[in-house]
Amino acid sequence: MNRNTQNRPHQMTNPKLLAWVLIAFILLALICLFSSCSEIHPASRYTIEAGDHYSKPIGTVRTGDVLMFNFYADSEWIYPEQPGQGWNKLIGIGHIDHHNNSARLAWRPHGEDSIMFAGYFYRAGEREIKPLGAVQAGAWYSGGVSYFDGEYFVSCDGEFVVLSGVEHSGHWLLKPYFGGSSPAPWRMRFEFEW
Repeated sequence: MNRNTQNRPHQMTNPKLLAWVLIAFILLALICLFSSCSEIHPASRYTIEAGDHYSKPIGTVRTGDVLMFNFYADSEWIYPEQPGQGWNKLIGIGHIDHHNNSARLAWRPHGEDSIMFAGYFYRAGEREIKPLGAVQAGAWYSGGVSYFDGEYFVSCDGEFVVLSGVEHSGHWLLKPYFGGSSPAPWRMRFEFEW
């Protein structure tokens, strides 16, 4: 044994080996970040400002085939009927072109103190809306949007609807959206527990 290395702790003396180990670690971290190795949770709170359709924070989030959540049905979601009132979208999953292939939990006011929910689907560019029922505003409820074996499932407060014959093409989170054609009459907040 060489006298110079006899009593020294082991040291990595090959800089090329160290560089390759570092590169492999960085590549593995990037793969896990941009694939399903780590689950990326969406934000817990979103806001749509008065006069707007889109929620903040902005940005795209790739998601898996299953979103299970609790949400707060806020009383500020109840507003007077508006011309062109359609369904507002709470949350969902879909292809990048969500008007082609997607599923969302949609809502609109129902009377003075309740909110009507529905499954809001696109299959090959054709829209289909399936009612789920109404809940009282001012409380927490469970919900879900998922894809399995050619079918989208949307649930709210223990009720669910299904749309069959859907092609799977990877999913992106579809965040809260106000409309139809009318914008939000005032600031709306959306709160989730994932």
